[in-house]
Amino acid sequence: MILPEGQYRDGVDIDPRQYYRRLRQDSLSPKTSAPSPGEFLALYQKLAKSHRAGVVITPPQELTQTWESARLGAEMVADKFPVEVVDSRTAGPAQGFIALAAARAVAAGADLQAVLKVVQETQKNVGFVGALDTVKLLIEGGRVAHLNRWLKSALRLYPILYIHQGQIRLIGMARTKAKAVERMIDWLRENVPAEGLSLAVAHTDAFEEAAALEKRLLSLFHPDEHFVTELTPVIGAHAGPGLLGVGWWLHPPLVPKEA
Repeated sequence: MILPEGQYRDGVDIDPRQYYRRLRQDSLSPKTSAPSPGEFLALYQKLAKSHRAGVVITPPQELTQTWESARLGAEMVADKFPVEVVDSRTAGPAQGFIALAAARAVAAGADLQAVLKVVQETQKNVGFVGALDTVKLLIEGGRVAHLNRWLKSALRLYPILYIHQGQIRLIGMARTKAKAVERMIDWLRENVPAEGLSLAVAHTDAFEEAAALEKRLLSLFHPDEHFVTELTPVIGAHAGPGLLGVGWWLHPPLVPKEA
């Protein structure tokens, strides 16, 4: 994370509350930088002391250099520690669900190839949709060049975006945040089943709105598990404060129903 006064490491030495307050009040335009291949190499070397192999699940190559850095780092250590680097083709809680599926497979005793198969199958069954409070940072970050014409003409509107196959797609806009959230919920009801899934409500510095969205979703869907999570400052650097989103993972029931 690159701010006017210096660089910070997401999740290490940046305070999310202060960061989001500055985004709202100081008109910051933060920059982000992916971890270097050397940073991944150092991590792999550390993990090699206690693990046999590694799986790295990254955001889409189109949105970040993280995949390339992870891959180059893996090449540097390939003769000592096998690492498989997977482009999740999604982001946020949907990417998190892929990682969760992989972790559960490992906990169940799966080997590397079996874990990779779980990752590939899970990729087909996750998704993430979000309603933004601002499009300013998203445009400035350059991640949605193909949507700039639409978004720049709609600076006073609230877009609903869907990440699909590594691309951010515009699926709707509304004149108020409340209407944008309603349109997002309507889209979910049309495209996501009510049962046999996990749900994650995600936000950027919008705790009360996220809690309200969780309550609304649980009145409409019947997930096997559900979470509420705040997205990291790096994602907030592009999505801006006030984002409300929903990630889903379609799967068989986690707990067999009693006969």
